[in-house]
Amino acid sequence: MKNYQKKNEMFIDTHAHPFETVDLIKKKHENAFSFDKLIDKTKDKSVTNIICISTKLQDIDLHAHLSAKYKELAFSVGIHPMHIDELNSENFQILEKKTKIFLENKEKIVAVGEIGIDLFHY
Repeated sequence: MKNYQKKNEMFIDTHAHPFETVDLIKKKHENAFSFDKLIDKTKDKSVTNIICISTKLQDIDLHAHLSAKYKELAFSVGIHPMHIDELNSENFQILEKKTKIFLENKEKIVAVGEIGIDLFHY
């Protein structure tokens, strides 16, 4: 297959689930595959920025931590409909607090999501 990428092209991945990608690669190849390697591979393909989409409460902290480490990453704040049952009143308060804190530092939060109607699972 020919590589049709033009010189000096730059791309932004606007909807990434990088941890699921790393997990799939590890399962398929049964070897160590790190997040650093994933970032390097995306740079090789001229992907300059990645927006990590949060699907559950735990993702938000992980994405915040990684976006501080990698300048290429930004992230969204949200809960996917299939994880909504995890959002009890205590977790909702945690989400609300985190959102307020993160909104004070808007540099890395660039979207709200994942919040769509989950037609795939119904």
